[in-house]
Amino acid sequence: MNANSAVGISISLQNGIPKDIGLGLTAATTVATFTAINDLFGLGMSNLEIIKACMSSDRISGLEGDHVGAAAFAFTPTTIAALGPHNGMIGCVIQGVGDMVTVTVDPSVPHGLIKISLIKGLEHHKLSFNPIFNCVAIAADSFMSMMNVNSAVGISISIQKGIPIDMGQGSTSATTVATFAALNDLFGLGMSNLDIVKAFMS
Repeated sequence: MNANSAVGISISLQNGIPKDIGLGLTAATTVATFTAINDLFGLGMSNLEIIKACMSSDRISGLEGDHVGAAAFAFTPTTIAALGPHNGMIGCVIQGVGDMVTVTVDPSVPHGLIKISLIKGLEHHKLSFNPIFNCVAIAADSFMSMMNVNSAVGISISIQKGIPIDMGQGSTSATTVATFAALNDLFGLGMSNLDIVKAFMS
């Protein structure tokens, strides 16, 4: 943003999120900080641009130190396919509507295991907190095994649903891709978007 040498900055933090229990404290404070600085300097960044900047910040920080509390998140938009004649000629993405997945290194979770810590948003009651029956936890376990990081740490996942379930708008695909993208950032794997899509398809 090229504003780091313009002025001195002091930051005050009012923390309302418990630490180290998988509720996305790191992600929340990062987004809040980026949003405040965006407003302070009048940078005019959209919410999506702020999210992308936060994701880049998570890539840089990686899993430094003791890893505890390290977090990454990803947003994926809803999609509509099968539009137009002959049921499937056109597909589109709806901007601003989607699912957010946050993955956090959680010291209360045994290494190699996954806990669903929070599910909120649209039709959240339809999703299970049991990782055996939750598509996000299943996707996370599959991805971590694929990338050989499944025994490194215990992971908590929070899910913010913005896409209706069972309506053909790509809800399962969105949360799965968001999970892969967040884990890619959390572990600093350096996968491209295409790599993530290929991993999802496999």
